Amino acid sequence: MGCPCENNVVLTSTNCGGCGYSCTNCVCPTNPMEMPVVVCEDPEPCDELFPLECLLYTGLDIKCSLEADLLYPNSIHYVVLGESTVEERKFSSILRNINSQLCYIFSKNYISQLLTNIDADPELNLLFCNMTAACNCTCTLTCPSVISATYNSSSVSTDTITVNFNQSLGGSTAATFTGTISGYTLTVTSVPVGTIVVGQKITGGAIAANTFITANLSGGSGSGSTWTVNVSQTVASTSITAKRIIYTVAIYRLVSGTTYQYVGNVTNSAVFGDITYSGLTATGTVSVSSTYDNTGNVNWMVSVKAADATAIDTCFIGYLNSSTTSNYSAISSNCGVGLYTAPTALVCRMPCSTNINAAPTFGSTSGGELTFSFTTEVIPPAYYQVISYLVHWYKRSGVAGSYIYTALPLWSHLYTNLWPVATILGPLTLTGTNITDSHVVLLTATTNSKDCYSGLPSRVPTSGPGVPYTQNELNAQSCNIFYITPTHG
Repeated sequence: MGCPCENNVVLTSTNCGGCGYSCTNCVCPTNPMEMPVVVCEDPEPCDELFPLECLLYTGLDIKCSLEADLLYPNSIHYVVLGESTVEERKFSSILRNINSQLCYIFSKNYISQLLTNIDADPELNLLFCNMTAACNCTCTLTCPSVISATYNSSSVSTDTITVNFNQSLGGSTAATFTGTISGYTLTVTSVPVGTIVVGQKITGGAIAANTFITANLSGGSGSGSTWTVNVSQTVASTSITAKRIIYTVAIYRLVSGTTYQYVGNVTNSAVFGDITYSGLTATGTVSVSSTYDNTGNVNWMVSVKAADATAIDTCFIGYLNSSTTSNYSAISSNCGVGLYTAPTALVCRMPCSTNINAAPTFGSTSGGELTFSFTTEVIPPAYYQVISYLVHWYKRSGVAGSYIYTALPLWSHLYTNLWPVATILGPLTLTGTNITDSHVVLLTATTNSKDCYSGLPSRVPTSGPGVPYTQNELNAQSCNIFYITPTHG
């Protein structure tokens, strides 16, 4: 009948705070007791003294005032029942029962269950960022706070967000050994205590700051005698400590208001190159999923989580939510959280139509003139938009050993088109061309900013001879330039 673990209490098996073990708990709720209403017609003090062992309770059941609504819902807990045994209804037994319940709320078992419930509650858990990390381990990591985030828009692959953050300090020692460093080679000269693995940061003696093990040159994990490090240096025989902190950099796209949806993350747990290190900072670049490409004008939330590689499930710090949305207003002060704010002013992004998913195509008309089709690039709203594409073309001159395009009647620039009329433009007839001649086709994208354009401007003369392009000028173009060389025979 009394608590813990008697009548009318609930037994559960609970994972205690992520420590990797389960414990059985019976828990009384925090609600006050509800005393039955007793009406005495003419109460008077007793003339005699009675030992509590001799007094029996015969009233209504005394129970907790409400059903438990936090630890174990829908459970009612009783102090004494009217139908209890004579021994249980003795006032001395009732007081012992109350005492056991009061003592229980100060017990380790009760506090463990309470912390587990806090950990499982999203709102309460925000108040205890590192509660689980402190469980059953010596966790001395500092917070890997976000310094900056940059949206990297690309027309050739998935866009990315680069997050710069402070490296965390602390972590458990994974291996100790004696070794030397010559150039990029670390030689281990004593049997390691612990395990050496790629990705560990090594310290000791005159070892340069932020030196990491990047490769094993002589054997399996932990058994090699020679390793590669990322910083060239000369270090005489010294005692070396190796420890490894695993970082996870995540990004979240703004949904509405202050709500952000998880998109993806990158971690250095498997590949050393996923996170780069410089000085006291590190950089992680996360790919934006295809659903959210080309949205540099949208705010993003970023976060960094650091975990001790020797106790990754129990010793970590920082914020990571990879399953649902997060409210920035609630976690903005949390460890490891930052914000990428979209630029309010438009910036220039050079439209490059040679680096798009569908390559330009050439054909010919029935009269032997060349045709040209290309796919326009979709520019994110945060950048100056393309307002027109200009296609102009030139025949190769007959000057031996050169690619000089002269102002002959065989060039034209008859195609100027506003964007976005269509994503695929063409086929365009390159007037005056002949499929038996060599030509160059140039594409110029014009935006609503005079300083933001791509490609070489047209040199079609308005009168008189035109100014030719030299091969050096053409070679300097990284995109929007297409050579047409006929094949004979």
